[in-house]
Amino acid sequence: MPSKEQEDKERRLNELEVEARQKIEKALESGGKGAPETIDSLVDTAIDEILKSVHSAECGTLLQSIIERRSRLNLASGSTSIIIGICGRILAFGIAGVGLGIAFARNVGELSVPIQKGIALASILAFEFTFVSLMVLLLYLLRSRFRYPFLSFKKISNTWPHFYYASISPETPRFLTCIPSKYKKAQALYAADFVKFSSKVVAETPEEALRVELQQYFLLIAYQGYSQQFSLQLANLFIYGFVGSLIAALAIGTELFYFIK
Repeated sequence: MPSKEQEDKERRLNELEVEARQKIEKALESGGKGAPETIDSLVDTAIDEILKSVHSAECGTLLQSIIERRSRLNLASGSTSIIIGICGRILAFGIAGVGLGIAFARNVGELSVPIQKGIALASILAFEFTFVSLMVLLLYLLRSRFRYPFLSFKKISNTWPHFYYASISPETPRFLTCIPSKYKKAQALYAADFVKFSSKVVAETPEEALRVELQQYFLLIAYQGYSQQFSLQLANLFIYGFVGSLIAALAIGTELFYFIK
């Protein structure tokens, strides 16, 4: 049975959660370009208040628990790489098929009618497969350009030990070819960022480490949701597209060989 102290702690945490949700909804209703900054600040304050309920003796245990849970998160989707590989090969064969079709198009008329129908059906099926593969690859490219909503925040987004956005100067040049002045600027920024990063690592308290790990843990859970749903959308397009192509080719083949003489 929970103690009186535990009950008071849970009640206080529930009050903080309700209060933060109300403030977020109010900020969204007010609208404007400053809404993300307002939400960023108020949630940052709310998380700090929540972490104040953690005793110093509990900090290490909770920190280790969060790190272990985060390490078990499955962020990759094996189906995506398989689907993209298949679509890439089909697209390559489809492009090669266009070249072969153009080269031998003049000789098709010399073949028998059934063979001409077979070639026509195979060409239609190849076109459908190539089109579906192209759509899948385009969806994958759109996904890679998707800007996750949490990237709009500065205080409650990626944490400095886990992502370069929060530790490396944004003005660092990253062109494939750099003029000498840009190259020297990149060297200077790297050196300065390293000093800053080292200072933060050494000065970090257990309470600050807990905040960082908790924030990164939730961010990865949110990212996992997007990743899994994007993979599901990609798989659905792949499966339904190819099944639809086969059904359409079957219908066209039936029309060609049984109804068109």
